[in-house]
Amino acid sequence: MSSSSNNPDTKGFSEEDSTHSTSKEPLALPDSSTSVGGGVVNDDVRSLKVGGSLSLDDLGPIIVNKDGTTSRVTNWLEMGKEEQERTQRMIKKRNEKRLKELKEKMDKGEL
Repeated sequence: MSSSSNNPDTKGFSEEDSTHSTSKEPLALPDSSTSVGGGVVNDDVRSLKVGGSLSLDDLGPIIVNKDGTTSRVTNWLEMGKEEQERTQRMIKKRNEKRLKELKEKMDKGEL
């Protein structure tokens, strides 16, 4: 019984909804003229040359969690400029404190 109506993951979808093409034609690659020197292709897509660098500052500051993992502010782009600046100052102070605590734990062999 492999019917999609019995499978909860595919409920409401039919074989016609599938994105798999039955055509034997190969998929075309985008025109290479849209990428200039490995830089920004458009506002949504970035490319990077080997050995190059890419700034991710527009994604907001990196947060150091208590366990040492990292994350980002999910609503960074929706914040106003002043709110971003306040948030960045607060995160910087908290990150410094957490990194100090994590280093101390590492030095004591607790991590």
